[in-house]
Amino acid sequence: MSMVFPRTPPRTPGIAGHSLAALDIYEVAGVPVCSPVQVWQQLAVTSARGELVAIGDHIVGARRRGPLASVDHLREAARASVAKGAPALRWAADRVRWGADSRPESLLRLALVAAGFPEPSVNPPIMLPAGRVIHPDLAFVPQRTILEYEGDGHRTDPDQWMRDIRRHDETTAAGWRLMRVTRADLFVHRPEFLRRLGRALGANGADGRAP
Repeated sequence: MSMVFPRTPPRTPGIAGHSLAALDIYEVAGVPVCSPVQVWQQLAVTSARGELVAIGDHIVGARRRGPLASVDHLREAARASVAKGAPALRWAADRVRWGADSRPESLLRLALVAAGFPEPSVNPPIMLPAGRVIHPDLAFVPQRTILEYEGDGHRTDPDQWMRDIRRHDETTAAGWRLMRVTRADLFVHRPEFLRRLGRALGANGADGRAP
């Protein structure tokens, strides 16, 4: 809960109180709340930097999700911040990208860059035979390699499973390599996954890192 200084924020079990110089009001279903940008700023004190990027990615929107604020708005807010989390905000703001559909996709992109890979494109349009256009989660376009993060719904939903199989066949037939990334790849067995990706991209120089 946020209060404007000099009012004292609440200190009650289960409630995190914040003292703010001013409130940036955003209305949801008639209820006044802090704006998404101001909430993002407040989370910088308690959230990891990667999580701030994922939150920022959600705020700036994607193909099927309208923006709550622009990338420029987040960067301006980060530059203007003098709060405790300001360095984390500026770090995250530089890495926020439009187009991510989920938190794992954002964290996967950050993990790839941290490992020395070039930054992949987010949801780029890729033309398949017969004029069909797909928008994969991430893609190394010069290496014609696509990464699709597979949440559990891709396994448990029969219709989604069939769409995934058809998309895989169409993509590989068009000369693209499609790598399906799981939660285990990202959070448990990341080094092994990164080695596989390095081999797929021809890591000895093609992607700027050693295998």
